[in-house]
Amino acid sequence: MGKRTIQDLADARLAAEYRQPVKTLEQAVEAIGWALEDRPKCCGEEVEISSFIGSAYQAVCRTCGKFIFDVTGPEFNGRAICLPDQDKYDLDHEARWVSGQEIRE
Repeated sequence: MGKRTIQDLADARLAAEYRQPVKTLEQAVEAIGWALEDRPKCCGEEVEISSFIGSAYQAVCRTCGKFIFDVTGPEFNGRAICLPDQDKYDLDHEARWVSGQEIRE
């Protein structure tokens, strides 16, 4: 049996309401109306960017909740940091991002 796809990884990691086809970074940013730049702005402010070992894995507008997220990025479980298993998933693709807007009640 071969490696699973990044889409399989995304579907396993994301809550049902956020599941979608994975995109390239450019497609993910464009889908929510941001410009692809070092510090994108949303709602008149720079978005909050999170990185791990020098690589950004998510950006969020704290005002409206728009986000981009690299599904191959780290997961933080208490004190543990988990990364996707490269032996289980084929991680060598540019399409690994999802984007959207947080659902707020």
